Amino acid sequence: MSNTTLHDALRGEPPPEWTRRPNAQDGLRAKARELRGQGLSYDQIAAALGVSKSSVSLWVRDLPVPERLSYAECRKRSAEGARRYWAAERPVREARRAAVRDAAAEQIGELEVSGAPPDRFRTPTMKRHNPKTVRQNVGQDYHGCLRIDVCRSTDLYRKIEGWAGASMAAALRRSESADTAAGSRPVSWNRGRGTTS
Repeated sequence: MSNTTLHDALRGEPPPEWTRRPNAQDGLRAKARELRGQGLSYDQIAAALGVSKSSVSLWVRDLPVPERLSYAECRKRSAEGARRYWAAERPVREARRAAVRDAAAEQIGELEVSGAPPDRFRTPTMKRHNPKTVRQNVGQDYHGCLRIDVCRSTDLYRKIEGWAGASMAAALRRSESADTAAGSRPVSWNRGRGTTS
């Protein structure tokens, strides 16, 4: 009997267990087959198990190909991945921004302590509210938009945010203390609405 005849006769028959040699990666192979049965791709299985894609292919190529995801399911998974990414990344970025703004606000405090005269600063330009525009912040607390141009510098922009916020808060404190000393009612100001652009 030739090898070809024997091969044809045993086609489709699983090999007996005693013929299989022990392999250090048998556990990974079984896990790869389980993951493929759950519908994962070769790339996903290789990343999950820390093996090469070619090894995954050898282990699971006899399994049926899982159905492809629908367009809606792909979009849903993509949106979920983006949501998880930003849930982790947003607090880190906000903390970084807050640190730069706080450091800039401390610099404004140092200027006040050192007694820097106001004439060292340029006169700010205010863009007054135009009633024809569609705005959300149009209440009595809206005093216009302070425009500051910053070229190619995110950190400088955040420092300017901190400087502007600290300057407005200091001006408010001085105004309230002057009004209190004069016996008049302090002017209401929304501390959180300072705007820089």
